[in-house]
Amino acid sequence: MIKELDSVVLTTNLPEHGLSTGDLGTVVLVHEGGKDCTVEFMTLAGKTIAVVTLLANQIRQIAKDEIAHARHDALAAAEKLAGGLEIILGLFHPLARARLHTKPCPFP
Repeated sequence: MIKELDSVVLTTNLPEHGLSTGDLGTVVLVHEGGKDCTVEFMTLAGKTIAVVTLLANQIRQIAKDEIAHARHDALAAAEKLAGGLEIILGLFHPLARARLHTKPCPFP
């Protein structure tokens, strides 16, 4: 039985929270005798990615022979990419160039 402060493994993708099957989380609250749990997912640096209430079948206990796997936070990477694209596209848009007082792009 899963208890509060247990480390657990996500068994389903939750793209709306930037979470993937296999992500590790910490149970912060067990509801109704274990029917569902509130789980915190965070980066290895300790930044909280999401705190989500999940059904018992959406998480499982960690097996003794499992190895943790690191990956980048998908939402943070997408936001960073979108911000970079916004800057790049803004430099090429005539109105944005006028606002930024930049020279026209030398490329056709």
